[in-house]
Amino acid sequence: MLSVLAASAFETALHSLSAAWARVLATPATTVTLPVEKGFVTVKIAGQEVRVFLDSLSYGLIVMDGRWYEAKYGEGACEALDASCYFCPVEDPCDFAKEEEIMTADFADGTALQGIIRKGRLRL
Repeated sequence: MLSVLAASAFETALHSLSAAWARVLATPATTVTLPVEKGFVTVKIAGQEVRVFLDSLSYGLIVMDGRWYEAKYGEGACEALDASCYFCPVEDPCDFAKEEEIMTADFADGTALQGIIRKGRLRL
């Protein structure tokens, strides 16, 4: 029974991916140009300016929780150009204790990054 469920999920995922890719192919090609400074670009996430590192292997944006970062590294630490801090809004705080799903990314140097997945508006 388990293999049937896995196959169904895989088929659904392939169908969704195929439909999404068809839309991408039908879209006229455009070029997005961003000013890059030492590998970083500035974007607006939910109206908040954040400098993020460009990584062509990443499917999303990874930013640091500004409140956690400054509690760990000191007040004003987010002002460093490479900090990539995002301050979660007071009305929608980053609360790991209340999150149902926590993502973990393990890196080759033995460090790990835990994160929560959030959705918002991104302006380039």
